[in-house]
Amino acid sequence: MQRLYAARAAANCTGPSIGDGLLAIVLGDHPDVQEAALISLETHLHPGYLPALVEFGKSIQPVDSAYLMQEREPMPDLPRASWQKKKQVYRYIHAVLEKERKSSGESRGMRSKDFQQKLVLFLKQGLYESRSGMRLYFSESRDVACYNLDSLAMVGESPNYILEFVESEADNPGILACGLYAMARFRMNHDTGEYNRTEALASRALKGDQLTRKAARQWYAGQPELGSLTRLMRSFRKILPFNEPEIRTLARALPGTQGLINRKAPMYANPFSSGPVIRVLSHGEAVDVLRRSTGYDPAGPGDGYSYLVKTEDGLTGWVASEHLITESKKN
Repeated sequence: MQRLYAARAAANCTGPSIGDGLLAIVLGDHPDVQEAALISLETHLHPGYLPALVEFGKSIQPVDSAYLMQEREPMPDLPRASWQKKKQVYRYIHAVLEKERKSSGESRGMRSKDFQQKLVLFLKQGLYESRSGMRLYFSESRDVACYNLDSLAMVGESPNYILEFVESEADNPGILACGLYAMARFRMNHDTGEYNRTEALASRALKGDQLTRKAARQWYAGQPELGSLTRLMRSFRKILPFNEPEIRTLARALPGTQGLINRKAPMYANPFSSGPVIRVLSHGEAVDVLRRSTGYDPAGPGDGYSYLVKTEDGLTGWVASEHLITESKKN
């Protein structure tokens, strides 16, 4: 009983020896004390604990049979079921990897090749165990899948591996959103199969609920290309441009000033609606704003200026300010 109370109180203690002691308890003690130590360990996490977390996680075997579904104990003093403990271990691993990433990945470079392989295998195994759990309505299993998708992205697993899992579970909005967050960690060349597959998932997510739409916008924001901005704007024509944080982030990541055509409008060869019409721009089309005309017409619509813009397909021409809304970073 004293060890149990000590393990619980350790969450509020400081010092590296506290975490080491908790980890030793997690790896072998009475189940109640072990459970309390695992909870308290959260405030003491660091990369050196990854091997022990992997070993402990491997000892937890989630039930994957509908006839052997474990009950979740509602009382906090009772030991948790396996999926709840498994989720906590994967959450800890994800937190350590996130800290590692923010510290320039120094700890990652110190991991042995053998342990790196064990870590990746453990994350992959948990990912596929989560699929069984989701089939049996364990809500924790979806969280495990989300942690592991992102963790695999952080440890350098190939985008193709993550895509295959997300594509197979794309009907699950939570997995679709988590998969896009994980894919946002990669920088992929356009016109590649992986990029096109991810964009197909993002397009699907834009038609879903708020959770999936936010994930899709974050993925687009990580692809600093005019084409990405155009595709994103097309999906949000009813939303004022640049008011969405992810859209603003994307626009500011691109060189120069970005603009949005706010209604169907002609693009002329010369300023002030003169010269031949190069083509008609569509409502919701994103453009690069290259410069503003040197003169202006105070009686004209908008601010009286014309703007030289470049379209996604490479055409350059002039549009009246009344047809253009600009991201204001350089205006």
